[in-house]
Amino acid sequence: MKPLIVDTHAASCYFRTSVGGDGRKALVQITERCNLHCAHCFVSSTKAGNDMPLDQFVGTVMPRLGEARVERITLTGGEPFEHPDLMSMCRAVTDTGISLGICTNATLVSDEQIAALVGMGNVHIT
Repeated sequence: MKPLIVDTHAASCYFRTSVGGDGRKALVQITERCNLHCAHCFVSSTKAGNDMPLDQFVGTVMPRLGEARVERITLTGGEPFEHPDLMSMCRAVTDTGISLGICTNATLVSDEQIAALVGMGNVHIT
């Protein structure tokens, strides 16, 4: 089991992913929508809500995170697999060499998406 706190860093929230040393991590909420409504969830997502447009993610968010020297990006929501452009967003992250995390309830992911994410490499799913 990966510890939440070690001598150099601590993971944020419940996402249990971190970057060692002086590395930087960013959590990016790409959708407000979720297919579930779990009593224990700290996010107030519903079946309705907005999605971050792909062009905004690629053209604005990614360059800014690159300028900030972010080494790990975790895509969150709501439920990221509700986003129609999730796989393109994942590819935009991994193509830069930045480590990618996805925080998901795993109820919407398909075998094809899992295979594509494995093929991208450097992807962690929580």
